[in-house]
Amino acid sequence: MNWWGWPCLRPHRLEAASDMKIPQIVIPGSIDYIVQGRFETLRPSFRRRRTMMHNPEMTFVKTSVKEMAQLGRIIARKLNRSRGSTW
Repeated sequence: MNWWGWPCLRPHRLEAASDMKIPQIVIPGSIDYIVQGRFETLRPSFRRRRTMMHNPEMTFVKTSVKEMAQLGRIIARKLNRSRGSTW
């Protein structure tokens, strides 16, 4: 699953501050949907889900319970490896 719908988000997100021992407060936001392009370009499995058209070029697709659990594990793994304080 590609969680990095936004161009600025990459797989190493949540790692830089941890690697540099910088204390951090992490508040996940906007993780209950996957950012996609135009609605008509969505793959069929996404079209069957709850969607919200943010604008003509951007559609938000609701994540499944399984995907949310996977995302929770990814975030926990990244934060648990932190060398600095994490709240």
